[in-house]
Amino acid sequence: MKHPLLTILLAAKPEEFTKGFTDLLISRDFSSFTLWEIESGSICTPISNVNGISEGTFDIYDLGYTGESGIKRRFAISYFGNSYIVYAVIFFSVSKRLKYALSLHSELSIDAYEWLSALRPIIENRLTGIFSSEQNVDLFVDYQKKIDFIKDCAQILKLLSIKEIIVNSLNFFSETFCAEAACALYDDNFEGFGVNRKDIETSISVNSIPLYAFVAENNEFGYFEERLYSAKFNIFNLFIIKDNISHAFFVLFNITADPLPDREFSVLISNIVGIAIENALYHERATKLLVEETEMSQTVDILNRFVKRETELESPELFGVNYPAKSTGGDFFTVIEKEERVFICVADVCGKGYSAAVFTVMLAAIIESGGDELWNLPILLKKINSYMLTHSFDDRFITGVFSIYDKRDGSFSYISCGHEPIFIVKGGISAERLMSSYLPLGLSDEEFQVQSAFISSGELIFIYTDGVVEYISHNLLEEKLIVLSDESPEQIVKTLYKQLVSLPEKQRDDFTCVAIKG
Repeated sequence: MKHPLLTILLAAKPEEFTKGFTDLLISRDFSSFTLWEIESGSICTPISNVNGISEGTFDIYDLGYTGESGIKRRFAISYFGNSYIVYAVIFFSVSKRLKYALSLHSELSIDAYEWLSALRPIIENRLTGIFSSEQNVDLFVDYQKKIDFIKDCAQILKLLSIKEIIVNSLNFFSETFCAEAACALYDDNFEGFGVNRKDIETSISVNSIPLYAFVAENNEFGYFEERLYSAKFNIFNLFIIKDNISHAFFVLFNITADPLPDREFSVLISNIVGIAIENALYHERATKLLVEETEMSQTVDILNRFVKRETELESPELFGVNYPAKSTGGDFFTVIEKEERVFICVADVCGKGYSAAVFTVMLAAIIESGGDELWNLPILLKKINSYMLTHSFDDRFITGVFSIYDKRDGSFSYISCGHEPIFIVKGGISAERLMSSYLPLGLSDEEFQVQSAFISSGELIFIYTDGVVEYISHNLLEEKLIVLSDESPEQIVKTLYKQLVSLPEKQRDDFTCVAIKG
């Protein structure tokens, strides 16, 4: 007959280990004991016993756990009127996680305790091997569960109301992960059950930080079962799902799903929620843009409302146009005055037609809602670039000149991202080219810095898109600008268009430019 210790060492499954360990204890004349399986980090369930405890579940602290491997003291525990004397308990862990406990219900000799102490590392080493061999199967099962989860979660992506997304997501996540309580917060709106907003602001903390502040101010999310505290609730784990783009977050309390979700799963869920919210936001902003083909003319009209076709200022002298090659296009320009300063943006979205025009709508929305950020070019460019990078628009990118002209001193501050050179014509005899220092927006994360030039009275600034140099080289354009520099900005722009685009109905590309005179 195979020795019980050999059975333990050769065990490939938890059941084989349990039998081998039980037989080994019996062979060593242990007359009263219980072997416990520890689930969810703290719940002890009896799986084998000899004259020990055969029913009921206990917490590890009921069994005397103090953070140490072994306990050598006598105490009593009760279960529905039955009292059990425990002389010692030894806990076994795998990868710092408690997996089994052995409670002894009869007095033992010092030799028996020493034997158990020497056996403990052998047992833990074998348990590590058993659970490691099962890990590949568990990983496959986890993978399949994630696939099933994504399939079920697809219903969230179909919702177009943010409130519906939040409420349905909260219910779906709570049921999927078997949460005792849950809450969600988006745009200062709270949804939840089992907890209220005040609870997450004051009654629950993670790492000594109130839960609300911990989620709102930190980038930590995923599964937590340590560093949790609440004087009001018995909380043994949290699962935090957070979308850093929309700032929506969900918190699930005391989840018992198998397997417990990891950070990777939290990222996956966050992305799904983020996409759903972005879809809903886009739907709210641009519902009229998503009309059927029979209403395409209305779509064109709506798209064109976001883009100026002509703009003129008297001080400074400024004139700009945007003439798309089709009914709508991917060029964009805008001019915004504030006191003595003028914000000027000329940009070009990669591509043409409706898809490019949608990006101009996005750019217009960001700029027009920019507020004070509009006058801080590095912050504005960082915001637009981050939006493009975060949303992964495949091969889409934006070139552009973002600038501020100060009428008081003639200073011209600008950031050029992969755009055509800016021409500054001085005295009608020469021109300076201000070159781009950065890649187009949407390609790479960059730290932007402002560049500056000064424009004297009568000098000309000319900003344009590549549609202009579809018809003429940069050198010839420079020559034309020098010749036309004495004219008004309006006359310069209209003369160029007339000379370069002889047949507007056959225009090859969007024609967009702005001329400013100091």
